[in-house]
Amino acid sequence: MERLLYTPQEAAELTSFTRDWLVRAASRGEIPHRRYGKRLFRFAHEDLEAIKEMGACPAEPRP
Repeated sequence: MERLLYTPQEAAELTSFTRDWLVRAASRGEIPHRRYGKRLFRFAHEDLEAIKEMGACPAEPRP
């Protein structure tokens, strides 16, 4: 059975993105997400699929 909502850590494990990147991008409104209060982010399966389709990718760290 598919989960309804995933924590940022669970979403990171299901995608190629880090937890920190997902939280930062969601807080800036750059990717689809669900927000509960100021700092509680959750991601639905369709959010994760939309993020992948957007071609979003984390920036490479600076040398």
